[in-house]
Amino acid sequence: MKTITRYLADKANRVALGLGILIMATGLSGCGFVSKTTKTPIERLDLSSSSSVMGEVQQGLTAEDYDPKSLKNPAKVGLSETESKQLGCNIRDRFDRGATLAYNFDNQQSRLSFHLGLNGPSLGDPTQMKFKSVLIRFTHKFSKPPESKREKCRFQSNFQGLIGSAYNEFFVRNNYTVWQELRSKLK
Repeated sequence: MKTITRYLADKANRVALGLGILIMATGLSGCGFVSKTTKTPIERLDLSSSSSVMGEVQQGLTAEDYDPKSLKNPAKVGLSETESKQLGCNIRDRFDRGATLAYNFDNQQSRLSFHLGLNGPSLGDPTQMKFKSVLIRFTHKFSKPPESKREKCRFQSNFQGLIGSAYNEFFVRNNYTVWQELRSKLK
């Protein structure tokens, strides 16, 4: 009986691992960031008017206006240091520890989350890592509550959870990053 139970538990661990990898791969494949900067000079051209279609030169634009690397005001992604300190944010508030990986829908009321419970390595066998539990949860808030302090401190993205917020903090945020906060605290 123990061998059948052990065999089924081993199969369940493998299925859970495969499911976790599949969910993370599909979830993180859509983690692209679309910059909300102002329109580039080419996008500002009005091609519907007859003056620009007829070959007239639009005045007032220089060659630097067409170079995307020379943008003087890059998009601010994330809270600044003063905004973060005004809210009272600390490093723990930047990470969503409520799930392993979560997707918050655009209405900010629905959330699909993936939770993993692990039995970590022990002193007897440090290479042994087993899943204790796997949970997929869908939650919907019928009334939209105001954002909590932690939600205001997090990077605004649909992908949250521990993996999603870590990705947002380390790869997407370009303003007052975790590294900058750690350096300022260590000084």
